[in-house]
Amino acid sequence: MLNLANEYSLDNSRKWLLLNGADTSGKILRSTVAEGVSYTHSTAFASSSAESVFEEEGSIANFVFILEGAFGLKAGRTSRWKELSGGSSYLFYTKDSEIHRKLYSGCKAEAVIIKLSETALDGLLNDTGKSVKKSDPNNIEQFKCFSPYTKYMCSKIISSGYRGLTGKTMIHAWILELLMETFMADGITVNSKDKRTAEEIAAFIKATPETGYSLHELAKSAGMSHTKLCRIFKEVFGISVFTFIRKEKLNLAEKYLTDTDMNITEIAYSTGFSSSSHFCACFCKEKGIPPREYRKKL
Repeated sequence: MLNLANEYSLDNSRKWLLLNGADTSGKILRSTVAEGVSYTHSTAFASSSAESVFEEEGSIANFVFILEGAFGLKAGRTSRWKELSGGSSYLFYTKDSEIHRKLYSGCKAEAVIIKLSETALDGLLNDTGKSVKKSDPNNIEQFKCFSPYTKYMCSKIISSGYRGLTGKTMIHAWILELLMETFMADGITVNSKDKRTAEEIAAFIKATPETGYSLHELAKSAGMSHTKLCRIFKEVFGISVFTFIRKEKLNLAEKYLTDTDMNITEIAYSTGFSSSSHFCACFCKEKGIPPREYRKKL
C-alpha cells in the first residue's frame, strides 16, 4: 500500500503529512494549469481512521467536488471538522492555513479540488461579471449537490488525455466552465417546467435521431433561447444537445447493425452521418469497437 505520507503534488515541492493511521492507501496529485490556477485529484482508502495535514500557502479559494464517499476536513488549527459527502460541492478560503483531512474507517473517498489564488479569482470575476460567495477564512460551506453535468466535467478534467501546453490549456478551459456552471451560476436551477421541456425535446430526438436537427429548430420548438436549452440539457442529462443527438444516432446505427443487412455506408447515411468514415470514427469512439468488428461479434 502507498502510505499517505508519500502523497505529493506534481511539482513535488509540497507534501501531505500523515499524522496517524498506518494502513492507508491512495494519492493526491496536484497540477498547475495556469498562473494561480491548479487542480487536485484525490483518492484514498483507510482500513482504520486516519488524519493527514497539508500547509497551503497564500490566499486561496478552494472549490471542492466530492465524487465518491465522504471524509472530514478542516482548515486552520482552531476550526471544527466538517464532513464532506459524495455528490456535493463545497467552498472555503484559506490564507497560509493548515488543511486537515480525516479518513473514515473502511470508507473510500475521491474528490476533485480546484484552487484559485486571490488574484486569479478576482481576475475571473472581473472578466465574467460573475460573483461568488465570500465566507470567513477556513469556514467550509456546502454549496450545492451535483448535477450530472458537474460529474461529467470533473471526469473530463481528471481523465484528460491531453499533454503539455495543449493539455493545460484544455483543462484550464474546463475548470473555468465548471466553476461558471456551479459556484458562479447565481444559484440557477432547472425548474420542473423547463425539465419537462428538455425531456420532451429529448424524446423528440430519440424518435427520429437521423433527422438533421439544428439547435435553432430545437430551441424554437422548446420555446426558449438556444443558450437556455443548452444549459438545461447539460443540467438534466449531463451532456450537450449535440452529444445527445450523436449518441442517439449511434444507438440507432447499433440497431441497424444487429437487425438488418444494410452495409456500413447505408447505415451511415440512414442515421444522419455525413459520410461512412465519420460514422465509423464516431461509432468506434463511443462503443470502443469499429462497426464492422461489432457486427462480426454478433
